[in-house]
Amino acid sequence: MEGEIGMKEGIVFKILKVLQSHKGKNRPITARKLSAKLRLPERQVRSLISELVTKENLLIASSVQKPFGFYLI
Repeated sequence: MEGEIGMKEGIVFKILKVLQSHKGKNRPITARKLSAKLRLPERQVRSLISELVTKENLLIASSVQKPFGFYLI
């Protein structure tokens, strides 16, 4: 259990590090590109971002119109 938590925190840190260069709705990164950078399944990336928004209240948004993807507010 402890190893899982540490690993999850590491992944969250990596997500936030990548998103640092994607601030604002004009600079999103797609889930596909984000998952490729992190070498994780796209579904897992989306799930983790959802948790960060709903449980940790982080200001991460997504756009379903061009340009598509996730970005920091």
